[in-house]
Amino acid sequence: MKPLPDHECQLGGWFVMRQAAMQVRDAVFVQEQGFTPQEEYDELDADALHMVIRLPDGAVIATARLLQEPVAADEPPTGRIGRVAVLKEWRGQGWGRLLLLVLQDEAQQRGDQRLVLGAQQVAAPFYARLGYQPTPYTYDEGGIPHVQMVLDMTKPS
Repeated sequence: MKPLPDHECQLGGWFVMRQAAMQVRDAVFVQEQGFTPQEEYDELDADALHMVIRLPDGAVIATARLLQEPVAADEPPTGRIGRVAVLKEWRGQGWGRLLLLVLQDEAQQRGDQRLVLGAQQVAAPFYARLGYQPTPYTYDEGGIPHVQMVLDMTKPS
């Protein structure tokens, strides 16, 4: 894979990252995939760590969020990655991989031992290449089939 052009990875809360993250999420999930804004934006945004990738000209081309997953007392600390989106013209160049790797690092730094995410079925092979394993749990969200996937961050990759 060729090196990514100059860019900046920005992390922050919803209040700071909202406008930039919404540019990409609106383009990908609302306009391209047909989700309503009510389906796309939820109360979890306020609690999430948001990431955007910005080019030197200020254009935002990708976004994702990281949440703390509630788990039982006997389960390892777990994060949840969601709302992973890369603008159509920037896909297949490594930006999605960068989103995941930066958020995985953030999750490890806060002590998470595993990550979960709900992958659209068509994107499951992308996540599998990064070490995420599919679970038997599948579901439909907005007419799009999804599978829950898990990354065990205690195992060497």
